[in-house]
Amino acid sequence: MTRLGAEMDLLRRRLMPLTKRLDELKDWRRFGANRAREDLITAAEDLSEKPLSAPEQGERIRELREAWKELDKRSGVAPQTLWRRFDAYLERAYQPVRELHAAQSRQRQAHAQQREGFLQELQCYIDGVNWEQPEWSKLDSDYRQIQQRWRNLGGVEGAVWRDLNRRYNQLRKQLEQPLAAERERERQRREALIRQVEALTEATPEAVATVKQAQLAWRPSVAGKRSEEQPLWKRFNGACQKIYEQLDEERRQKRAADEALL
Repeated sequence: MTRLGAEMDLLRRRLMPLTKRLDELKDWRRFGANRAREDLITAAEDLSEKPLSAPEQGERIRELREAWKELDKRSGVAPQTLWRRFDAYLERAYQPVRELHAAQSRQRQAHAQQREGFLQELQCYIDGVNWEQPEWSKLDSDYRQIQQRWRNLGGVEGAVWRDLNRRYNQLRKQLEQPLAAERERERQRREALIRQVEALTEATPEAVATVKQAQLAWRPSVAGKRSEEQPLWKRFNGACQKIYEQLDEERRQKRAADEALL
């Protein structure tokens, strides 16, 4: 035997105990992993016999499968006998979740049909509006109710929702745009009323009559947002009160003068 051969033989003999020990450790690791898998199988069996609520059941099944995958990563693929038992229990446990998903799917289909019916109803409503002489106040009230009804209808599948909502927005704009234009006209009209009252400087009978007429004309056919309405009303009411306060002061002074003559 050559010197190199003798050294290699010596090295193999020295490594033999270490190799044996390594194999033992691997066996123990597999044993420990399989014990952990047995625990997972027991948990899966319990879950199939004593199910949780459907949402919790689905989450628990996901956790158990993730734990099994993690064991496979750390300790190698499990024996098929263990895997088949584990998977069978979880498939059985998944049945309530499967039934819930089926019920939810049927419900979403029903909601989609309801939304389809609503769109047809909305189209008929738009077709029936007298756009030559709209009842703006009613139209504005109806528009708000339409928006609320659409929001309250149940959920549908994502792709179906995108199509339905696109069509809804197309119809909605046929109401929204005329209302927005009327709302702007009303804002400008009331701005003119405010300027008219603000231009009054004395509480003459003509000025008081102008204020009263402006107050009667103030109510808008289509109101704006509260953040827009409040500043307008504050300016208008302040200008009106200024004239009324002058009128009250003139009356007070006249009463005082009349009493002084008694």
